[in-house]
Amino acid sequence: MTTAAVSPSERLSALCEDPSSIFQQVDEWDSWTNRTCTLMKVKRMRCVKYLQQLFEHADLTAGIGYDQGTGSVSYSIRPGNYSNTDLSFVLWGMLGISPDQKIHEENSDGYANTCLSIFSEGTGLTITSRRFYESRCTYSITLHNNSDCQEPTKESFSCKTAKYKPFLYSPLYQVLVAGDDLKQAAHLYVLQVIIPQFWHLAQSVYNYVPAPGLVEEINAFLTEFLVAASSVEKTFTAKDIDPRGVFLVGLPGVGKSEFCRVFSLVLEMVIKKYYDDTKTVTIVKVPMNNTAGSLKQQALVKGLSDHSIERMIEQNITTGNVVVLHLEEYPEDFDTQVKLDEIISSILAKLHTRYPSQKANIITLCSSNHALNREQINRYQSIIPISPPKDAERQQWMKEQLRRKLSSKGFEPDIIVDGYPTTSDMRQLSLWCVSMAYQIRCFLEGCGGKELSVRIEKKDDASWTIGGDKVVHAISSCLFCYDPGCGLVESVIMMTDKEEISPGVIVVKDGEKVSDVVEKCDQLMDNPVHADIDVFTTEDSEVVFGHPHEIRGGLFKTIDTHTNIHSPEYGRRVVVVAKVTSVGQFILREVLEQGDKSHTHRLGVSKKGCLFIVDVTQSDIITPQLESRAHIVL
Repeated sequence: MTTAAVSPSERLSALCEDPSSIFQQVDEWDSWTNRTCTLMKVKRMRCVKYLQQLFEHADLTAGIGYDQGTGSVSYSIRPGNYSNTDLSFVLWGMLGISPDQKIHEENSDGYANTCLSIFSEGTGLTITSRRFYESRCTYSITLHNNSDCQEPTKESFSCKTAKYKPFLYSPLYQVLVAGDDLKQAAHLYVLQVIIPQFWHLAQSVYNYVPAPGLVEEINAFLTEFLVAASSVEKTFTAKDIDPRGVFLVGLPGVGKSEFCRVFSLVLEMVIKKYYDDTKTVTIVKVPMNNTAGSLKQQALVKGLSDHSIERMIEQNITTGNVVVLHLEEYPEDFDTQVKLDEIISSILAKLHTRYPSQKANIITLCSSNHALNREQINRYQSIIPISPPKDAERQQWMKEQLRRKLSSKGFEPDIIVDGYPTTSDMRQLSLWCVSMAYQIRCFLEGCGGKELSVRIEKKDDASWTIGGDKVVHAISSCLFCYDPGCGLVESVIMMTDKEEISPGVIVVKDGEKVSDVVEKCDQLMDNPVHADIDVFTTEDSEVVFGHPHEIRGGLFKTIDTHTNIHSPEYGRRVVVVAKVTSVGQFILREVLEQGDKSHTHRLGVSKKGCLFIVDVTQSDIITPQLESRAHIVL
């Protein structure tokens, strides 16, 4: 091939189609592992000498090494003068040392990894490790038969089906091999490129506005974590650092749980883009509104296929993935905090001891309305008070939320808002955006247009006009917007039925009103399923989440039966009447959170089409946490 006449990508394509033009299949590799052998004998073997000659033809001096314990053969390679032959093009490229490495990567789809593939196809051998020894200026590679290796995929690399994991380059490798100091190069790149990209993705993809002071604290943690995981090899293991814990504390509705969700999703996007596109970030969510006894039963491994918290974490980190352990809503009582924390600490201690190289791949995020006991504070490297975004940021966030909600339904109006809600409760503002977007759509459908200019004007704290004509009211305590002509309760039921809100939450202080709401549900929904539960004490958490030994149990089973698209009973709406005390309100808080799904560490259930009628006992008050999650309070 005339190399000057073709581009690097064309050259790679031609070599991919015909690796035999520069390589021949290597026979009898690893044959020495079945018998006693020495380095001198290995050096005399034809297959070993053939590879040594290949490297020398590409101006790469190659010394041979042999590990008698593992039976692995390695080559210690020192670069000479590069010559632009096809053989050098591939061998120097697969070592990541071509003088034109960066240019070739920019002009092809994965130059170095493609060279590794060409070498593997042509010789029948796979490189399973690559190391650079700075003191000797040499590169060491270890090789094994292709049949003993398996390419890692999204389904994960399995040691049961292959002895060795192939070496592949990470997207970061060019940055790391270009610098004299790998860690320094990684630190600079993480700080200047990856961290800004993290916050850009959080804002652009999820419209996330960070609380004041949050960015600085998270940046310090993320930088250490991502630098520790930076490697020339395609993998993700945060080496040589201690596991990290972040405690988020703040009032209800300021965005603590939302940050945990967005953090996990964006971290996975960053890892896939810059480190390894086969890795995932899994949220193992543990509601701490639990008794110590129940949590302990959920926590520890009891068998090979159980769904304990420990097993769920273990299954992820052993495949090189990252786990975000989200401890949600610590109780206010310090003694209960200590008991619950001892159980979580026990799980983590076992996993850290069992998998020391993967321990930093477990990130603990705790969100709570209450401060921690002093004894627990030392578990967390960062204690971050969360406050809501500033006025201007909240208004920009609301405008963008309205635009996204309307765009998702095919509407692209020019929205002009004259007067936003003034509360700083992000849950209430989110509800205002969802319900207002629904009312704007109803207005646009009535006008027969999808791309009109729409002005929203605030009349007072509880009402707005849309387009100068349509008037919508809002309940000042929760900012749920509704059309007075439809009725308040009816609006919540219809929006739940249309899956505009998930779940619908109606809080009732006067128990006599419950039957009226249930009757309206039967009228407006098509044959809904009814579930009645009493949640009075901490022991009643099993009524909601099921027994610790059950994967699907309690209220979660009822909901999942009718909202899971794979269930034969899928499609019916679920109306839950929950009689609760203040303790019951605490237990239900995660289930009542707005969002398509509700999670425990072992199960996620869809809440689409679910309506909760929360009947608070006469002797208890409606807590701020419940009020923050309600659409209306009767």
